[in-house]
Amino acid sequence: MNNRSFHEIDHLTIKLWVGTIAVLLPWLVRFAAGHVLPSVSGSYWAGDWPRNFFVGALIAIAALISAYNGDRPLDLVMAKVAAVAAAGTSLFPSDPTKIVWPRCHATLHYVAGGVLFVILTYFCIAFFRKARMKSAREAKRRMGVYLLCAVAIMGAIAILLIDIVLDMLLHNDWLDTHFPWLFFYAEAAALTAFGVSWLTASHVLPYLNAPEERYHADILRRRQVV
Repeated sequence: MNNRSFHEIDHLTIKLWVGTIAVLLPWLVRFAAGHVLPSVSGSYWAGDWPRNFFVGALIAIAALISAYNGDRPLDLVMAKVAAVAAAGTSLFPSDPTKIVWPRCHATLHYVAGGVLFVILTYFCIAFFRKARMKSAREAKRRMGVYLLCAVAIMGAIAILLIDIVLDMLLHNDWLDTHFPWLFFYAEAAALTAFGVSWLTASHVLPYLNAPEERYHADILRRRQVV
């Protein structure tokens, strides 16, 4: 067997599952809750099934990303930090009024979520850089997808920051009052963009990958591609 085409941990499978879970997460909690939540993390208080989807999905993403090393030392470090941030986002609830130690847990939740979204943007750029090194037209298409995903995540981060800053300055949740769905859909857009970028990097999408570099379920035939 050719050791260069067979690995104990396959990065394409990691990307496939991370992307699938990230795309499904916000819409699963929305469906399970039966209504638009104040935020994706608000599913923690929306009942058993929304909370189970939220916590379980982020823990799964944390475990999978922790096994991803990328192709540069910085990728490895970013993946490990993202894993800790994903786990922290799920384990520290965001509403400080509903548990007995409110002063620190909400801060930890928002810091972990912010770190996670920033690193997700980094990986979009890292995938873009890898695709740019290839000459195939499918690689050029992937570059466009990665760029759009990075812009979507950064746009969502900007909306979330504006909402938080206005809340701090005005002390009346003006945006949340007039646009109660804004925070949820901003987070949902960021998670969906994150998922799409990792699904694209998994090489499962025919239009974005040449036949010779496409992901195959049969590990003995799978090619290791960038």
